Amino acid sequence: MRTPPTAAVTDSMLVNAMTLGIDLVSAEVLRAFGDAGVESILLKGPTLRRELYGDRPRPYSDTDLLVAPAGLDRAGAVLTALGFSLAVDHRRHAVVEPHAQEWTRDEPIRVVDLHWRIPGVRLDAAQAWAVLSARTQPFALADAPARSLDRTGIALLVALHAANPASGSGLAASDLALAIERFDRETWDAAARLADRLDAREAMAAGLGTAPGGPQLARALLLPQARSRKLRLSAARAAPGAHGLLRLA
Repeated sequence: MRTPPTAAVTDSMLVNAMTLGIDLVSAEVLRAFGDAGVESILLKGPTLRRELYGDRPRPYSDTDLLVAPAGLDRAGAVLTALGFSLAVDHRRHAVVEPHAQEWTRDEPIRVVDLHWRIPGVRLDAAQAWAVLSARTQPFALADAPARSLDRTGIALLVALHAANPASGSGLAASDLALAIERFDRETWDAAARLADRLDAREAMAAGLGTAPGGPQLARALLLPQARSRKLRLSAARAAPGAHGLLRLA
C-alpha cells in the first residue's frame, strides 16, 4: 500500500523538525569546541543528508563528532560546561569495538556521540585522525565553524558503518545503497585507497557486502574477503546477538 501524499508530507515535516533541533545543538557544541580550540569532524547526520538524500529528509537522533584522541578529555570538559553528562564511555564498558563516548543533556533530551575513532579502522587512532582530518571540507551548519569528511571519506564511512553491528541495519543500509548508486567509480577507487591507509579494507569489503551491488563493487576494487569472525558476521547480516555471543566467547 502506498503512503498517502499528505501522510508523507507530515512525516517529512516531523523528521525535518526533529533534525533541525539536533542541528541547533550540534552548532552550539561546534561553536564551543571552536572557542576552546577543539578540532572536530561532523560525522553522519546532516553531512549524509546533503551528500546522499538531496531534498528528501534523513532522520537522525544525535550529534556525531570525531575528535583527536588527545583532545577527547578537553572535548568532554566543553560538553560538561554546556550541561551534558557522560552516560557511556566505551573505554569503561565492553562493546564490540570501543570507539566513542555518549554524552546526554535533558529537557529536551539531546545526545552527543563523541568519537575518538571509527569502527573498522585498525590504524592507531591518533594516526587515523591525522589521515581523516586531511580529508575534510567546510560544512555550513547554522553559524558554527564546521567541517565534514569529503565525498571520498563519506563513501568509506558509510561502508564501515554498514559493517558495524552496533549501527543497526535500516538507516545504515539505506545510506550505503544510496552511496553505491550516486558515487562514481573514481570516488570508490579513492575510498579504497583511503581504506588502505587506514587499515580498513577488510571492514570496507564487509560493509559493501551487505548492500545490493556491493559485493560486485568490492571485487572490482580488489578488496579482500572478511577474515575476522566479527566482520564475517556483519557481512552475513547476522543478528546483533551473535556479536554479543562472539564477544563473550
